Amino acid sequence: MDVDDIRQPPDDRPPDSRPEAAYATAELTVEYHETTPMGVPLDVTSRVVGEIDRSAQVQTEILADGALTVTGDVTAVRMDGVL
Repeated sequence: MDVDDIRQPPDDRPPDSRPEAAYATAELTVEYHETTPMGVPLDVTSRVVGEIDRSAQVQTEILADGALTVTGDVTAVRMDGVL
């Protein structure tokens, strides 16, 4: 995946356009496994692992030089009527 893939919204909206829904962070947990070095490319992966009503559970991993340095869990709540 290159940078252009990351910037292009998944639903074919133009880059820098507003998403269809806004979310607020209800809970955020970050676990630091190793020091994340500066000046090296980072691989960041996020995935939705669950959805209930207006809430989404998202897990994120950050790897530096192939080593897992950070994991995060987010509970995000959709804010209807914000956009």
